[in-house]
Amino acid sequence: MIEFASFPLGLERIRVQIPPIDRWLATRPTPFVVAEVPLPDPGNIVMWEMRQTTLMLHATAHWQKTVHGYSGLRLPLHVDLYDELTKFPDEQSLASLTRLGVTYVVMHTDWYPLGELAEIDRRMDRFRDRLRLEHAEGEGRVYAVIPTNGSARRE
Repeated sequence: MIEFASFPLGLERIRVQIPPIDRWLATRPTPFVVAEVPLPDPGNIVMWEMRQTTLMLHATAHWQKTVHGYSGLRLPLHVDLYDELTKFPDEQSLASLTRLGVTYVVMHTDWYPLGELAEIDRRMDRFRDRLRLEHAEGEGRVYAVIPTNGSARRE
């Protein structure tokens, strides 16, 4: 009986607005590779999956490669990268982004918890030789990832 039961599912409509900063990327020369921050703690699986799918939708503004996505399969490379990106910017996350050939990092300043953005900005300043602000619009910023000497980007 239960197998054939029919009743409405409790679904909630979620509206995703693609931020202007992601649309700005569509004006940049192609090809490029994008990462977006901040990411939630991967231990919060519901929030983590919602953020990954949101970032997949953001990529439809420019149709370029992104390190984000969700398919139900969690590969070790992505699990490690997403964990590193929760601490962005730091040496490890920047090394991984460079190794993966990431061209731009989109920062959504409105996604940071209240009071945390000032600390993120201080850390960004420490990496100004490796992250160059390309554009700021609304609640978003785009930083170019500048490879260090000896670190080659994967093409």
